[in-house]
Amino acid sequence: MNHIFGIETGNTGKVIIIALLALLYSLSAVSGLKRGVAYLSTLNVVIVVAFCVFILLTGETNTLLRYYVTGIGNYLGNLLPMTFWADPLQKSGWINWWTVFYWLIVISWSPFVGGFVARISRGRTLREFILFAVMTPTLCSMLWFAVIGGSAIGLEAGGEVKLFEAVQANVGSGIYVMLESFPMSSLLSLVVFVSMIIFLVTSADSACFFVAMQMSKGAYEPAFGMKITWGLFTGMLAIVLLLSGGLKAVQTASIVAGSPFAIGIGFMIWSLLRSLRQEYAKEYEGAEVTEPAVPEETVAGGEMRTSGAFSPRD
Repeated sequence: MNHIFGIETGNTGKVIIIALLALLYSLSAVSGLKRGVAYLSTLNVVIVVAFCVFILLTGETNTLLRYYVTGIGNYLGNLLPMTFWADPLQKSGWINWWTVFYWLIVISWSPFVGGFVARISRGRTLREFILFAVMTPTLCSMLWFAVIGGSAIGLEAGGEVKLFEAVQANVGSGIYVMLESFPMSSLLSLVVFVSMIIFLVTSADSACFFVAMQMSKGAYEPAFGMKITWGLFTGMLAIVLLLSGGLKAVQTASIVAGSPFAIGIGFMIWSLLRSLRQEYAKEYEGAEVTEPAVPEETVAGGEMRTSGAFSPRD
C-alpha cells in the first residue's frame, strides 16, 4: 500500500483490509464453485500468465529461459540431498527457520488445499489429476520463479536497482522495486497488487469452502450460513494473529497447527493406498470373474428370455 499508493497502514488499517478480504472471500465461497470461485481463479490465471509473459519478453529472454532449464536440473539433482540434510553440526539456523517452518506451512495447508482440489476434481481420473493438478502447476511455478527470480538476480547483479536493500527494509516491496526497471512500471505494480488480492481471496475461499464441507458432514455444497460462519471466523482468526504478534504469531500458529497434521498425513497416505487397492480390485480383478447381469423379461407362458438381441446361449 505504501509503495503503490503512499499510504501507511498501521494495525487499524491492516484490520480494515483483513475485514474487507474476509467479506470478499466469504461472498466468493457463498456464490459457489461454478461462479465466484471459478471466475476469480480464471481471471487470476489470465493476469499471471500475461504478466509473466510480459516480463519474459521485455527482459533478458534467452537468459531467463536458460535459468528455467537449469533450475529444473538443479531441483531434480538436489531434491534428495536437501530433503535428507539434517544440519549435523547444528551451526546454521537454516533447517529451523526455513526447512522445518515451510514444511509445517505446507502441511498445515494440505488438508484444505487437498480436500478442495479433490472436490473440484470429482469425476476426473488419476491420470488427469496428476497431469493437470500436480505436474502442470509445478512446471508453471518453476517458470515463474525462473522469470521473476532471474530478472531480480540480473537487475541486482547489474547494479540497476538495490533490491537487496529494499527487501531488507520491507519484504513486500521487492517485486515493486524490481518493476521500476520495466516499461509501464506503475501499471505493472497495480496489476501485481490486484493479483495478490485475488490470490488471497481464492486461497481463503477454498479453505472456507472446505471447512464448511467438513462441518456439514462432507456435503458437496455446504449451506449458505455454514460458509458465511467459517468465512467470518477465519477473518477474525487472522485479525487475532495480526494483533497478537504479526508474522511471528503466524509462524508460531503454523508450527503448532502443522505438527499434528504431519502425523495425520501419514494415515491419509495409508488410507489412499488402501482405497486405490480396493478400487483396482473392484474395477479390474472383479471384472475378470464377474459376468455382467443380463436383464430378463417375462413373455407369454411364463418363459424367461433376455431383453438383448442375443441370449447367453447364443
